[in-house]
Amino acid sequence: MFRRDNSGEKMAGWKGSSRFFYLLLRLFHGIFSKDNLLKGCCLEMLEEKIRELYRITAELEEKYPEQRFTPDGHLIGSIGEVYAAEKYGLSLLEASSEKHDARSANGRLIQIKITQTDRVSIYSEPDYLLVMKMKHDGTIEEVYNGKGAAPWENAGKVQKNGQRSIGLRKLASLNDAVPPEDRIRRLEQKSE
Repeated sequence: MFRRDNSGEKMAGWKGSSRFFYLLLRLFHGIFSKDNLLKGCCLEMLEEKIRELYRITAELEEKYPEQRFTPDGHLIGSIGEVYAAEKYGLSLLEASSEKHDARSANGRLIQIKITQTDRVSIYSEPDYLLVMKMKHDGTIEEVYNGKGAAPWENAGKVQKNGQRSIGLRKLASLNDAVPPEDRIRRLEQKSE
């Protein structure tokens, strides 16, 4: 049997905490929609919503200790992409583009990666790579910002899924050698 939420969208069998999580995902979908980004969704609001997501998941895990409510997968990837778009003034490319996720104002093509672990995986050598770490409180820190060649050359062997993995410590070490002119500039910095 189908039920509808307040927007009229079908909800098949969503109950209790599952329904709550579904509604939470709908809320974030609205916040991160292209229309809201085009309306100038500010970075501070985005950061607060990310922290709110983590507070809510912590509350759910406390109430239902037998369940995990870890934000992961596409949700975290989308958060990373819109966060980078806001923080660096990037234009996002079509979702699931093969090699790059965004373009800077001066035309640089950038692959954006965000993780909650100590590694990221890449399929191919991007022109530029921006890697961020999302902490368990929802804060985000930059790990690598520069050309994609050095991370690609230092990544591990190709795995069965076609990806090459590289640790955040190695990326942070590589980041120390990136010259300022090869970095994607944040909006609060002078333009590229």
